[in-house]
Amino acid sequence: MFKKLLFCSTLPLALVCGSCSSLYKVDKKTYVIEVNNQNETFNNLSKVSGVYEPRKTLHDTLTGNYLLRYKYKNETKYDYLNNYFYKNGVSAKFLKFGIIDEIHLVDAQNSTHIFNTDEDSQINNVSDFIHPDINRGYKNPIYQIQTNNHNSINSSFFNQKLASSKLIRFKIKNNIYWYNKDKKTDILINSKDIEKSIEKANLSSQQTNELKAFGIEKMDFKANENNSYFEIKLNGNFKAELFLDLIINNKIFSAYSDKFNYSEYYLVKNDLKHTLYKSVNNANDIQSVLIKYNAAGKVDKPTHAKHLLNEYHQGLVSSNLLDDFSDVQQKQLIRDFNSNKGIKLSVVQNFSNNIVNTIMFKDFIDEPDKNNIFEIMMYGKNKDKNSQISQFYSQNNIDFRNNITQIINKYTLNFIANKTNYYDNFISPNAIISNAQNTNYLKVIDANDHVSKGQINLAKNIEFYPQDLKKNYYNAESFLNVEKQLKSIHFESISKNLSNIIDDFYKENSNLKNKKINFILPLKLESLDTRIIEKLNKIFNEINQNLQVNIVDINSEIAKKYYNFSNYSTNNTIEYINKLLLTSNNNLINALTNSNVSQYKILNKTKQLLNKFIEQNKITVNLNDKQFLEKMSEFSIKLHNKFSYFEIIKLINEIKLLYSLPYNLSSNIDLDSFKYELIQPWIIKPTREDNLIYFEDIKMEGKNE
Repeated sequence: MFKKLLFCSTLPLALVCGSCSSLYKVDKKTYVIEVNNQNETFNNLSKVSGVYEPRKTLHDTLTGNYLLRYKYKNETKYDYLNNYFYKNGVSAKFLKFGIIDEIHLVDAQNSTHIFNTDEDSQINNVSDFIHPDINRGYKNPIYQIQTNNHNSINSSFFNQKLASSKLIRFKIKNNIYWYNKDKKTDILINSKDIEKSIEKANLSSQQTNELKAFGIEKMDFKANENNSYFEIKLNGNFKAELFLDLIINNKIFSAYSDKFNYSEYYLVKNDLKHTLYKSVNNANDIQSVLIKYNAAGKVDKPTHAKHLLNEYHQGLVSSNLLDDFSDVQQKQLIRDFNSNKGIKLSVVQNFSNNIVNTIMFKDFIDEPDKNNIFEIMMYGKNKDKNSQISQFYSQNNIDFRNNITQIINKYTLNFIANKTNYYDNFISPNAIISNAQNTNYLKVIDANDHVSKGQINLAKNIEFYPQDLKKNYYNAESFLNVEKQLKSIHFESISKNLSNIIDDFYKENSNLKNKKINFILPLKLESLDTRIIEKLNKIFNEINQNLQVNIVDINSEIAKKYYNFSNYSTNNTIEYINKLLLTSNNNLINALTNSNVSQYKILNKTKQLLNKFIEQNKITVNLNDKQFLEKMSEFSIKLHNKFSYFEIIKLINEIKLLYSLPYNLSSNIDLDSFKYELIQPWIIKPTREDNLIYFEDIKMEGKNE
């Protein structure tokens, strides 16, 4: 009861009584979100402009402004029986002007092309622009719209001219004013306010170099009584999709004021229990946004789920992901939804956490034991770090790590432990592919088959895809035999190759032939029962009499000696490549320098480009050097300019193949392309490709009730 009282604190909202129920409901014009935690934004709200970072919070979208953004229209409606989206049940995605109303593109011949409409009012149904692609509907929940209007920023003509531009001019609307909360001032917004945002961000030299790597050579701000412009002169690094993503997402490209706001909503209060926003001009269907917190902190999931369900039925919460409820509750909600019992489920994109718990083999260790045969084989006899790394990346050791991590079917092991699909890469599956354009591969998860593609290093390499491992699990010959399911279908070939590698080591180190190689294999043991662990021990120790595989808990001290455990947080592929270039452990430059990557086409090309970049810029590889850090950030962006999106996908896969990914029971993925949100029946909320919410895009049925 105490927990419930904490949630049900007094609301600063009008409450009305339902005509057919004694339950009280929040005004439908208020969108209510409930957070099962304390208010982490209390005295810590994010800046909405004047800062070099992407838009990512509710506060950003509610109280910030922008040059342009992606707008989404219409809610999704899914045919669960036939597995497609209805013709009138897909979201339209298109570019929308913010504080600008024209974009001028100047090409190499100094011809200017003016785009002065976003066609917001004309773009409604996807079916008006794109024919159904499956049965009587669509296979995807979202489609980006391209129109035939050559003056529109949503036309293919705009994309064509943007790609060949040398200068871009943004015209600021000449009739927009700053507000003091919901009171309009007489102060016009102009391009100088964007200049203030960039100045306020106090860009570091690294950030300045990043802007140049995105194609920005120079920025000018021109304002007079009649017109106000923000101009960007482009350089040779310019690539349209990367540039557009930067302009849309980075908060420096917005108008700045330290006193006033220009936004759809303004902040009313932010205390320990509530954050409340209200519409600036009452033009939006959603008049208020209320976020409720549990001031005492997080409560257990079953208690919170029960509370949420009660809140939903009483109209006291607007929406919540279906995953937050128990399996029993989810099944009942789905049944009620299918039976039209006043329950509404809406499709949302499947957003997994950007943070991935990674496991990597250490490329050097502190204080190697001269009596440990595995350490001698993997790191050599020298304590010197560079010497260890060189030995670590010898071809035999690369092949050993590759083989030992492929001899067990990773799909089987993960499915036994988690009943989910295995994900075989280091990068977050939710990371955006930074240079993706005109493709369905927008995020890493979309290209899972390619980034998780495997290779077994043998005399003749064997390539395979994730579904091949899954097929082996369900194969009629192995389905009733867990040992066969756990073994790779290529077990005999891998085992033979590992034995050859081990035998070669003992030939070169004949004085060690009476000592075994003790290989430490860490697993999340709490996820596996004793029977499975025993099977794994049996399989591993069939390989070679001189190889002793010891399965240990992932949190044990011995595991930490040979493996790096980290939480890899990356929002996009540029960040990911940059982190690998700058990390002190498992540094990509060390890997490229010390190994033969000629078999990996894109990785080998990356190595050549990196060497050329280092030579041309006279860079010394030094992780403590500020210039080196800045230049690697620049290189990561230039690499995305140089490569196509599919080459970036291949690069991510080849990095994984070079490093070899250890068994990781925390590395799994939900391959459903969307999840479900429990939402109030009167709310029409478009499905988006990101995790942002623009509440002005949300519409209501019966909004006057």
